[in-house]
Amino acid sequence: MEVGVGHGMKHYRLVLGGILTLLMFGVVMAYIGYASSVYPLEKARGYIVVAITSNSPTTMLEYVLEIEQLVPENGNPVWVFPTPRTDFGMMHKSIDEIKERLRVIATLPRDSEAFNTGMSDVRGQLAQLEDNIREAVPYVYVSFQNVVLSAIWITVILAIFTLMKRGKARIERFEDVESERVGSNNNNNN
Repeated sequence: MEVGVGHGMKHYRLVLGGILTLLMFGVVMAYIGYASSVYPLEKARGYIVVAITSNSPTTMLEYVLEIEQLVPENGNPVWVFPTPRTDFGMMHKSIDEIKERLRVIATLPRDSEAFNTGMSDVRGQLAQLEDNIREAVPYVYVSFQNVVLSAIWITVILAIFTLMKRGKARIERFEDVESERVGSNNNNNN
């Protein structure tokens, strides 16, 4: 009977180790996915908020250049019914317009009506860009790569649980046979 118990514990530890490894893999993949696709967009939104509050067109331009580096150059994260609002290429066109506008505004006197109107317009464009990025972020979570990795991860988890169930059934059968053998040996000895 000791052989069955030892085999069961060894199997249990192996499966538990596999599950923990798989869970850690899932956490690491989620972190990497967030850090490479979602976090840059969230960081861009942060730069937009700071740029909107700036009073200097050159400072705003510096932030816009940072934003430009963080937003993907093209593509649309929405699979079904994509709109121009979530199109990264369109966002870059807006960023290019904002950069050009800020360069022109920087040449104007700060106390002029054109300067103030231009800054107000740029703030409105930046606010719209921030809304567009916010709208795109949830769809970035559901990228093709993330869906495929999640499907593989779920399949492996289900396979491990199936193997655990089969292994438990084998161990129980082995223990039943072993206990019957031990019981029959005890009856024969009496």
